Parts: sequence; C-alpha cells; structure tokens
Amino acid sequence: MEGIYRDQQPFAFQLMPINYKFYPENWFTELRPAVLTRANNACECCKVKNYAVVRWDEDREAYYEYDDEETPDCFSVALKLRIHLKASHFYADWLVIVLTIAHLDHDIKNNDLANLKALCQRCHLKHDRFDNARRKKFGKHYEVGQLKINLIWQKN
Repeated sequence: MEGIYRDQQPFAFQLMPINYKFYPENWFTELRPAVLTRANNACECCKVKNYAVVRWDEDREAYYEYDDEETPDCFSVALKLRIHLKASHFYADWLVIVLTIAHLDHDIKNNDLANLKALCQRCHLKHDRFDNARRKKFGKHYEVGQLKINLIWQKN
C-alpha cells in the first residue's frame, strides 16, 4: 500500500466509520501491512482472504467464496467481480471482504503488534459487540471501570 497516508486512504477505507487522525503516522505504511502479512492476508478468526468475493452460508455458518478465479488482489477488481456476479447470478448477496485491523483491548492508542489482529467485517463486529453495546449504553467516551453517575434533575 505504498503512497497511502492518513489523509489519503483508499476508497474501501473511506467507507468505514473510523477517524484515522487518531492513528499513528505509520498505520498504513508499517502497522497495517505487518499485521496483514502475519495473518497471510486472511482473517485470523475465520480465515477468509482479503478482497475475496463471498456469500454467507447459513447452513455451514461460514463464507462461501466465489472460486472460479483467484482471489482479486485489490478492492476495485473485487468490486467489479461482485457487480458482475450480482448482475448475472441468482444470488444478490455477494460481498467483498476488506480486512480490518482490530485492537484486541479496544484502545486505539495501543498499537503493539500483539494487540492488533486482522479480521473480516463479520469477525470484527463480533469482537467489538460488547464494547459497542457498552458505548451505546453509557456514551462513546465511557471507559471500562469508569463510574457512572446518574443525575436526577428535579423540576421546580
């Protein structure tokens, strides 16, 4: 991902609700590539490949990968294949996998490689499920272990 900087993310990354200004300068040049290389460019939980064009198989509870060709090597090629499949096949639920990097402790300041894991969207959402519920309930700035004060306002 040569030449990609914090203010210049590829299209696939612009779709995610992430503010990269809180990430270190070397996120796209060193950290993300190192994690993807360690994971062999596949989700470290379900093993689906980055940029694979897939459908979710409810019976097997796993991704079904379109495998007439090799896995595309970039998002734009995968997106074209997905559009072709949706137009020409019975199933309209084809997805392009874009691996994300999860912070295992949910702290975006902790960028130690041992704290980072390459995950597909589905596995990343499962990993963040409890943290997202906590933030929804208590607010996005609530930290684990922080006391919550309930204020009762009285009308005069």
